[in-house]
Amino acid sequence: REIPWPPPPPPELWDFWTEGRSLMTNAFDLNGEPLRIKGVSWFGLESAVCAVGGATTGAPIERSARFIADEGFNAVRIPLAADEVLRSEAGTTPRCGPPQTDFERHNPAMIGASYLQIVEMLVVALANEGVLVLLDVHVMVAGVWPDDGKAHKEPLAQAWAVLAARFCGHWNGMRTHLLCLLRRQRPPQPFLRQ
Repeated sequence: REIPWPPPPPPELWDFWTEGRSLMTNAFDLNGEPLRIKGVSWFGLESAVCAVGGATTGAPIERSARFIADEGFNAVRIPLAADEVLRSEAGTTPRCGPPQTDFERHNPAMIGASYLQIVEMLVVALANEGVLVLLDVHVMVAGVWPDDGKAHKEPLAQAWAVLAARFCGHWNGMRTHLLCLLRRQRPPQPFLRQ
């Protein structure tokens, strides 16, 4: 049955929620149609290696982002590790990561980059292809899954504060937009690939 859609809300009122197995939104695309989210997960930054899948052995991340968009996906979930977000923000040497020489062939810009700089490279590459990003603080400690099952509220809140401060300026951050609004910052205007 056809359900009439309400007029699109302004971007600062965009919302995302779940219904069953679907992620829903009240956002609209450039054609005024309800935005249908079709996403994939780009694993690796939450693992013991702390390297996004394919960055050391596959293609440049820009080519991977283009492939994701060309295949009809408009959203990517990037699982992260809270401890590495906080270590990166503090300027501390990462506890994990592949040998830097592994990036030479496909992603030389990642050589010497911090954890958060690599996350930003992914967010920007996906934005350039019109793809939304859902940052997911997936584990408390990189490579530890399952964890101890305890609620680690303070480091989790600190990690999200770091992510919100760093990524509120990116139009394509789905989760960070909510945090920007909570911090009374206006998210940037959207651009969606047609």
